Amino acid sequence: MNLIIIKLGGSAITKKSENKAETNKKLLHNICVDVSKIKGKKIIVHGAGAYGHKPVKEFKINNGIKTEKQVHGFTETRASVQKLNNEVMQELIKCGINAVSVNPFDVIIQNNKKISYFDLTKIKKLLELNCVPVLFGDMVLDKSLKASVVSGDAIVPFLAKKLNAEKVLLGTDVNGLFTNDPKKNKKAKHISELNNSNYNEIIKGIKKASTVDVTGGMKGKIDKIKKELKGIKTIVFDLKKKGNILKAINEKTGTKILFK
Repeated sequence: MNLIIIKLGGSAITKKSENKAETNKKLLHNICVDVSKIKGKKIIVHGAGAYGHKPVKEFKINNGIKTEKQVHGFTETRASVQKLNNEVMQELIKCGINAVSVNPFDVIIQNNKKISYFDLTKIKKLLELNCVPVLFGDMVLDKSLKASVVSGDAIVPFLAKKLNAEKVLLGTDVNGLFTNDPKKNKKAKHISELNNSNYNEIIKGIKKASTVDVTGGMKGKIDKIKKELKGIKTIVFDLKKKGNILKAINEKTGTKILFK
């Protein structure tokens, strides 16, 4: 199965930096137009952005639920991320994409914030129908914590490995990986390609160029991709630029990553 998994970062499609549960409507429309031009089987996973992060922080439910107030926070968070998913779905369908929402709450159970059960039946059947399954960052039941957050960043590698994805496109709010945080350091150098042969050199360069905090963040991101998406070609790219999804598929933008 020539499957492509596309991650739409919550920081790009919502006004996360402003802490507003609102979508960037024009950007979302442009993304959906681009997705409609992609042939073949695909899965879309979108982040929760401010729709999820805001209530999770407000009710302090990142590490599970214990109090009645946190139970209410759990229900409020679920309603909020569902609202975002509905907006994404409406735009995808408006652009002619046969998209079908697959609610993570219905198919995933976690144990101590890690996926322990994931029913792929609906997703496989939808792909057989040439539909586009759409999943998103959500809150799900948790064996240890009663409920916990499952992020799009956890869903993507799980699906990629289980369904043998050909390529993963990780759309963010920056154009790939850098030696430092490009939003804070104008001297940060773009990393065009990352693989087994230059991994040690890149990591060494990041450590040399970065502060401790940024090093940890960037190194952590690289190591996560190295571990969880091993053997799967991954492109990290700027989702905010019109046409970049199509460029990313053709590996003409962002950072190309392949660890064997």
